[in-house]
Amino acid sequence: MKCKDCKSKMVKRTNTVNYEFKGQLFTVYNTPVLFCEQCGTELIEKGTKANLDRYCAASKINTINYAKLKEQDDAASVAASSSMLM
Repeated sequence: MKCKDCKSKMVKRTNTVNYEFKGQLFTVYNTPVLFCEQCGTELIEKGTKANLDRYCAASKINTINYAKLKEQDDAASVAASSSMLM
């Protein structure tokens, strides 16, 4: 993918993001982002934004570890799939 600002290559990495959800600011660690190597622009993909909205809505605190919650989601999804096969 190319950067919308400078047209350089964007690479995937994780970063700490300040994310606003319904007027409340959340600090989200280990968030996957696309990062421009040349100008430093960060882009959060649609699927990640949907997860952030869900995690922020469920959180009672303003600090979230995205990677940990995503891992729990994936484990729950696998468990649900396994139970449907039985």
